[in-house]
Amino acid sequence: DFRVTISAGETSGTATFTVAPEDDNVVEADETIGVSGAAAGLVVHDTEMTLTDDEEIPEVVLSVDPVRVVESAPAKQVAVTAALSNGNTFPEDATVTVTMGGGTATAGVDYAEVKDFEIEISAGETSGAGTFTLAPKDDNLVEGDETIELSGAVLGGMVAGGGNPGGVLVTRATITLADDDRVAKRTRVLELGLARIARTVATQAVDAIGARFEAASRISGSGGGLAVDPFAVASIIEAGRGGPGVRLSHAREWGAGGPVDGPMGGPGFGGGGFGGGGLLALALGGEGSEAGHWTLWASGATTGFSGRADGFEMDGGVNSAYVGVDRRLGSNAVVGVAVSRNQGGMDAEETESEWSGDLDTRMTTVYPYLRWSPGGKIDLWGMVGVGRGDVELDDGAESLLTDGGLRMAAIGLRSDMARVGPVGLAVRADAFAAGMTADEVKDKAGAADGSAQRARLMLDGSADLALSPHSRLTPSVEVGARADGGDAETGPGMELGGGLAYANSRLGLEIGARGRWLALHGDEDFGEWGGTMSVRRLPTNPGRGLSVSLESGWGEDASGVAALWEGRGTVGGGFGSRGWSGEAASTWRPDLVEMEVAYGTGLPAALGSLRPFGQVRMAGAGSRDVRVGTRLDLAGEDEGGGLRLELRGEQRSAAGGAPSYGAGLSLAVADLRTSGGLLAPFGEFDFDGASGQRLAVGTRWQLFGGGDNRPGWFGIELLGEALKGANDARSKYGLVLRGSSGLGTR
Repeated sequence: DFRVTISAGETSGTATFTVAPEDDNVVEADETIGVSGAAAGLVVHDTEMTLTDDEEIPEVVLSVDPVRVVESAPAKQVAVTAALSNGNTFPEDATVTVTMGGGTATAGVDYAEVKDFEIEISAGETSGAGTFTLAPKDDNLVEGDETIELSGAVLGGMVAGGGNPGGVLVTRATITLADDDRVAKRTRVLELGLARIARTVATQAVDAIGARFEAASRISGSGGGLAVDPFAVASIIEAGRGGPGVRLSHAREWGAGGPVDGPMGGPGFGGGGFGGGGLLALALGGEGSEAGHWTLWASGATTGFSGRADGFEMDGGVNSAYVGVDRRLGSNAVVGVAVSRNQGGMDAEETESEWSGDLDTRMTTVYPYLRWSPGGKIDLWGMVGVGRGDVELDDGAESLLTDGGLRMAAIGLRSDMARVGPVGLAVRADAFAAGMTADEVKDKAGAADGSAQRARLMLDGSADLALSPHSRLTPSVEVGARADGGDAETGPGMELGGGLAYANSRLGLEIGARGRWLALHGDEDFGEWGGTMSVRRLPTNPGRGLSVSLESGWGEDASGVAALWEGRGTVGGGFGSRGWSGEAASTWRPDLVEMEVAYGTGLPAALGSLRPFGQVRMAGAGSRDVRVGTRLDLAGEDEGGGLRLELRGEQRSAAGGAPSYGAGLSLAVADLRTSGGLLAPFGEFDFDGASGQRLAVGTRWQLFGGGDNRPGWFGIELLGEALKGANDARSKYGLVLRGSSGLGTR
């Protein structure tokens, strides 16, 4: 209480007091504060002041859980929350009436009708909750996702004592009714497509790897004539069997009586000169070929198919490329592995609607395989395949990408039946089981798995027609029966096929094409056709003509001292163990590529050969080395072996640095016959202006396992080297002892 004084003779008086309002965060009407007074003998009229509620009228926000329901799902409880914005409260209980309706979904058609229901927000609380049952209806129509909207109105709670002055906004909530008919159709198309693509990939693999063992024209290189080798393959490139690496090119072996065709890494110059070996060295028009060693082959195929199933019309195809390497074990077996890159696709269209989907697959597959000839004219083979890649489906609404896998197993046999003059007849049978998978794409496509099986019995006929002493034409036809099973088309069928191959021994060239057609099938809507084409450069005269080598770095033995080429035996140029030092270390160099182009020509009186060459070595980050030189091979006496002399110059360019120049000289005596083996002494000198000098002297002794067929050998190499850096006052010395072994027979 306080006083207001009206002074004598005045009409009024004034006093003050302090008001401190409390912000209660409650949404309510304005309130009043009364001011009253009393004075003796007077009437005092009261007054009041207004305490204005400055809380904004809040929104009531509706939210639901879950927000997405699949239309084929069973009836489920949906939780609904009504919350006041800004954390406000009501002074008294308020009721929010929720109504289902609106959106693109129709009550009674897409979901069972839901009656209005209430959510209470208690006095002093910021929210309230309620539930309702949503029962979607599966209409089996591909129509896209639909929505259900929830709206509401607020009664009470705004003013103490009841009543609602209005103005409360209720924000709507939305539930998505997901159309899983699209999900089901996507999944089904994946299953249909994966089965058919798996069958096609397996068919191509059986044809490509099976052809590795079938009779094919091959230039033998002896006498300029042609020979038929039943185990020839598209591109025949022999591989080395010595040292830690694989060299897919050929060299000359030296033994008693002079030179004989043989592999790199066997007795002869190339044994250790390949350093750590290469991932790939490809020789075109190389120096001879001989069955029984490593063989690198390549093939390609394209196949198309069409069909109808489950109301879908389908058209598709698969393109594949194969690279394989194998080794002949003795005279009865071949073991190898192939890698393929397959790209397949299929278009599917539903006949009773406008829905369609495009399926694409990309797979990399590894195929270990084995061929065995138990005797006579019968060959048996088998293989398995495991692949990984990705699967993509686009139906116009979305493009889905997921991981996929491939697995398969196949067996086969071939038997020569008869030959009359140039015409031969053979029977061939094979069978496989294959499947592909695609992982689930959540809420868009389920996990899919498609499998297929096939068995065939074919009759092959071919004619070996000599056009000249150096060229030959080989037409072929095939006809047979097949039976299909699995998730793709099933039933019996008949296949027709044919091919034509031309080979020229002088050119070292073979060109071929083959086609295949499914003429009849138990499923009348199923069609399949395919073809392959190849151009092959086959080895001709040893040590003569153009050769090209390509090598990438795997397991490089990099010298840490001053070897000009970091210890790596360069393509076609190394003797002994060039660059091997005590500081060598095995490294992985996927960015290392070496290429050589050389041309060999014979010397008068059959003294040997001269091979000028050029080499380029690139090692990532702009590093590049260039080398040019020539190699002189001199044939030797019966017991004396021969001689190789190499002179080379080079330029080395590191990324961002000035180039340096160097030269090298190598001298090696070809294998000298000793008791139980061969001896090959060698020497090298290298000079580089930036790195320094290197002198190496050594010898290699190779012991054969026995017999002319040489079922195995063991080699020991001893190398001493002196290294002097460009800025070093003193030299460094090293000694290397290396052993290597070759297994198997020629």
